[in-house]
Amino acid sequence: MNMHQTISTSIEARIYANAKKAKLACYGRPKVVNVASGIKKEAPKPAKALSDPDASPMAFIKAKCAQHGISYETFIHRDRNRRMLEIRKEIILATHERFPHLNPSQLGRLAHRKHCTIHYTLGKSHSKKAQMAEINKRDLKAKALYKQGLALEEIAAVLDIAAVLDIAVNTVKAIKDCRGWDKRGRIKARAKVKG
Repeated sequence: MNMHQTISTSIEARIYANAKKAKLACYGRPKVVNVASGIKKEAPKPAKALSDPDASPMAFIKAKCAQHGISYETFIHRDRNRRMLEIRKEIILATHERFPHLNPSQLGRLAHRKHCTIHYTLGKSHSKKAQMAEINKRDLKAKALYKQGLALEEIAAVLDIAAVLDIAVNTVKAIKDCRGWDKRGRIKARAKVKG
C-alpha cells in the first residue's frame, strides 16, 4: 500500500460504521415495527352471547363490546372521553340488567373498575347535592308556613311528613332549631323553661 494513497472514507464515516457494528453486536438486529398501528382494526362481530340465556357475564360483555364496535381491551381501558364513558355505562347497565345476581364488586372485576364506580354507574349512590337540594326545598317550605303562623303539627301535616315519619313534630322542631328561624319559636321555648 502506497503511503501517498488517499483514503476514500472519512473519519466520521468510519466512526459511524464502528458505532453501528457495536450497536448491532449489543442489541441485535432491529425489529420491524408496524407503522400503521394507528389504523383502526376491524371490530369483532357480535357473538351469540346476547341472545344465549346460558352465556357467561364475560361473554355477554364481550358481545356488547363487539356490538358497539370496540374490543374488550378498549372497554376496560382507562380512556375517559365522552363516547367511551357512555358506551361503558351502557354496557355495565345492560350487564346488570341481564345478570341481576352480580353484585357491584363482581361487575367491577369484569369491567376493571372499583365497586364504588359501579355503584355510581348504576345510580345506587345518592349524590349529596340532590339530597341537600331536597332537604333545603322542604325546609324553605316549612319556614314559610311557620312565618304564616301555623303550629308545628300543622306544618308536619302540610308537608306530609307524618306519612313518611312517625316523629313528624320532632322532625319539624329539628328543622326549626337547625335552620335558625325567627325568634318566635325560641322566645316561647325560653319563656316556658324560665317560667
